[in-house]
Amino acid sequence: AMILRQRFARRALQSSCCRSSSLRLPLLAAKRPFCDDEWKRDLEARRAVRSGTSSASESTHQTTSADAEGAAEGLKEWQERIADEIGTRAEEMEVFAYPSSRAVPFVSLAAITCSAVATWWIYSAQSAIGQAESVAELDELVDDVLLRMKPFNLELRDLLSGDLRLLVFPSLLRTESTNVCVLNALLMAVGGMLIERSYGPARALALVVGGAILGNAAAAAAGSMVAPGIPCAGTSGPVTAITVYCSIVHPMWSVWPGVPIPTYWLLAPLLASKWPQVRDAFYSLAFRRLPIEQPETEEPDHNWKMAVDRWRDKSLSEVYAKVFRAALVVDGCTAVEERNWRDGSRSLDGLAARARQEEDEMLPAAAVWEERQPPDVSFVADIAAVFLVLVLRRM
Repeated sequence: AMILRQRFARRALQSSCCRSSSLRLPLLAAKRPFCDDEWKRDLEARRAVRSGTSSASESTHQTTSADAEGAAEGLKEWQERIADEIGTRAEEMEVFAYPSSRAVPFVSLAAITCSAVATWWIYSAQSAIGQAESVAELDELVDDVLLRMKPFNLELRDLLSGDLRLLVFPSLLRTESTNVCVLNALLMAVGGMLIERSYGPARALALVVGGAILGNAAAAAAGSMVAPGIPCAGTSGPVTAITVYCSIVHPMWSVWPGVPIPTYWLLAPLLASKWPQVRDAFYSLAFRRLPIEQPETEEPDHNWKMAVDRWRDKSLSEVYAKVFRAALVVDGCTAVEERNWRDGSRSLDGLAARARQEEDEMLPAAAVWEERQPPDVSFVADIAAVFLVLVLRRM
């Protein structure tokens, strides 16, 4: 029975394979006509479309890259053209330019040296008062200071009498604070160096000497009208002339080689140093001084009123001379006392009495001076120096 079942299964399998093969042959025969021509044409058409699409994408990519390269080249050319225009405009405006010459500025250095020597000569004599060994020596040293300051005290009557030193010497003495003195020296050095290296020493010498002469003459005339008999010292016409000339003629030049600071910035510290003088002068002319008040005491001091009235009857120049000399004597006595206390030596005979006497005489005179103090007209020299610069600019 098992054998019969195996034979029956083998025959059934063979019969099914024959039926599947007989069915497969008609299907292959039916598909054969479609695979010959039409299918090939359709396949070639699809391949052509694909190849066209790929070539179009490649051409588009090439066109885009070419446009990008052209835009980059155009941007580079535009940047170069703008840079050239900016450079040309900067050369026309002389932005941060500086003279190519490296000559030594003898005029400005000489002016700074002369000013330093004159200032040291006066202040050394004034400091020597504190080294006096007696009251008589102290008086001699005070007289020496007043004698040394005579060529630097600008007065119109002395100028008209033939003392031509007053046209230059008052501009050499520096009476301002240390900061202002250093500022004036820097302005003279920077501006004088630039002018000498650009135009030569003749132009710088004309500005320095012309600013001193014209400025001192104008200050003396103004002082004679506002405060006759009161000397004026410490004018700064040369410094103003040098600084304003650089700032007006070459405002965009560099103050120093390679330093991006334009020269017109030099006007800021100059105006800042001159503004207090102008302000105080106009305040002094516009407002009245307060009346003289008696020092605070328990009872009215008739001697004080008599002393003040006595100084009121005198001229303002006499009041100024008394106050100035008494101030030198009192400061000298104080310096001598401090020196003796520091060294542990004995005080000078009659020094305290002399200081007290000078203070008693100076206080009423100082009160009158405070009431009648005239404005400082030294800034007129700076105004005259500006007019000189405007004249030289057209030459």
